Amino acid sequence: MGEHLLKLINDVLDMARIENDRMEMDIRAHHIPDNTRKVEYIFQADVAKKKQTFEVCCDVQDEVAFYDLLRINQVELNLISNAIKYTPQGGHISYDVTQVSAADAEGTAVYQCAVKDDGIGMSKEFCENVFEMFERERSSMENGIEGTGLGLAITKKLVEQMNGSITCQSEPGKGSEFVVRFPLKVGTMEDVQDDTQDVYLPSAFQGKRVLLVEDNALNREISGEVLMDDGFLVETAENGVEAVEKVQASVEGYYDLILMDIQMPKMNGYEAARKIRALSDPYQSKIPIIAVTANAFEEDKRTAKEAGMNGHVAKPLNVSELHRQMADCLSRSSY
Repeated sequence: MGEHLLKLINDVLDMARIENDRMEMDIRAHHIPDNTRKVEYIFQADVAKKKQTFEVCCDVQDEVAFYDLLRINQVELNLISNAIKYTPQGGHISYDVTQVSAADAEGTAVYQCAVKDDGIGMSKEFCENVFEMFERERSSMENGIEGTGLGLAITKKLVEQMNGSITCQSEPGKGSEFVVRFPLKVGTMEDVQDDTQDVYLPSAFQGKRVLLVEDNALNREISGEVLMDDGFLVETAENGVEAVEKVQASVEGYYDLILMDIQMPKMNGYEAARKIRALSDPYQSKIPIIAVTANAFEEDKRTAKEAGMNGHVAKPLNVSELHRQMADCLSRSSY
């Protein structure tokens, strides 16, 4: 009940920000296949838990385009998480990213994201109103599936803010398909490199030890692999209590950085950060901590800062932003 209420509050705040035009777009060049792979990784634990199959395909001619990564990811995650939620054990979900038109004279191409499942589906009548606020079909409520009735309304608003379109096709008992199309200015890998230059400093990461605090085993494994590829030495903790214990037991210079999830059992990330900052050992209490969380608004960043954290990176991860913040923390001589 508490998690459902928190989700409802967050969704209402989300919708209010969109309708009040308080969401500023951060348009940068991104490599679409890389982003698609990251989205696939995020859901591996969820589909494994329900013994579902999850097929992801990316077929684009122009692999780099300019868009707001956080907002595009929010659309992707809303649609895919819904597909997982409304598809029973052993079901099938697919996510296809395609380019449906070549770049025009102004360098703009149309890209399509399609999420399809063989879940419980919706009636034709409900499908026509599925993007309205607080709309939930009786079948999902009878099946005991929790939802706020705001996720798809938020998704549609975000898509429209990015000059895109979203459609839905569904049939009861056979599943649903949501198709989103965006006109995006295409770019090159040079645009991506220009955007990240002087940010990703691989030499600064070599041999540095990170404490990765994450309660989801698959997320720990995937994030750990990414960090090790960057040259980090990685240790993990499953919750805030374990993280604090590991920091307390460490000698000076052992940990260089902590990546802290927020929503965890036993002790959340904010509380763990406060306890680390309160440690009497001056080395232990000053290890840089970066929050890694799905809560991505300004008040979340303030809460992280008030808890003593040095940075805040939103899930799904913008790797360039994570690299920038890690490099920034590691470059500060006070640590």
